[in-house]
Amino acid sequence: MKPFPPAPPYRIVAADQLPPDLEQAAGLDWKAARVLSSAPAEAPRDQATPALPPAASWALYDLAADRLLGHEPAAGSYPPAGLAKLATAMLVERKLVAERRDRRAERTPVAVGAEAMVRLSVQRLLEAALIASSDSAAFALAAWHSGTTEAFVEAMNRQAAAWGLRDTRFACPAGQDESARSNAGDVLRLAARLLHEHPALAAIAGKTRLDPWEQALPNVNLLLGTVRGVDGLAAAFSPATGAHQIATAAHEGRRLLAVVLGAPDRVVCARLAAALLRKGFSMPAAAPAPA
Repeated sequence: MKPFPPAPPYRIVAADQLPPDLEQAAGLDWKAARVLSSAPAEAPRDQATPALPPAASWALYDLAADRLLGHEPAAGSYPPAGLAKLATAMLVERKLVAERRDRRAERTPVAVGAEAMVRLSVQRLLEAALIASSDSAAFALAAWHSGTTEAFVEAMNRQAAAWGLRDTRFACPAGQDESARSNAGDVLRLAARLLHEHPALAAIAGKTRLDPWEQALPNVNLLLGTVRGVDGLAAAFSPATGAHQIATAAHEGRRLLAVVLGAPDRVVCARLAAALLRKGFSMPAAAPAPA
């Protein structure tokens, strides 16, 4: 992926392309209006188009063309929350491939209650972490990989540095520790790397539910199965960090990747990501990046 362009931030739609009354409609501020000049077709008709909250940050990227379509950097960084599970899964996948281990045969203990422990396959734990955003699965994967949570977090940060995630610091394999930090640019780089290098993980993250289980658990990514073309990647929420969303979608031979960090809730975050994707697909396709 090419380096991000420097400030000032780039917008999806120029101000002179907006309807003159849009910025006043529904209380949208000018930043949100540039992104949400039309609501996604798949959005519920009984909900108003959400305004981008002042603290939110986003990025939109065309993978085939290696082209940044838009970027709203944040004034600060965000705890990645459950998005940290993507990095956890990627480190586990790298070990499976490097050591030629069978993901379905490898088994490790995982807590399923206050005291109960069961042994599950690494494959099953990856599914639980990426589909249902299971914290227990993420900690079990970390233990399988490195023995202890502390050693795994060190491995996460070494790998983040190797990947060029200069503004990212992980503190927990499940994303529970709010001292961790990242931003939309680094999250975009992480997600793009997952799509390019780990198609097996992308396929898991694109499943609409975790099944079979005691009961089928839906994917925490609200866009799957509701917005045409979206086939991954991840969503996260905590009261302290707000809602984060990574979404990837394919349409007419193009694949886009959208990241939204710091929205007030999961529904608004998902609709903002859907709106970004719609805007991206409405832009002319660029020539593919040279191999």
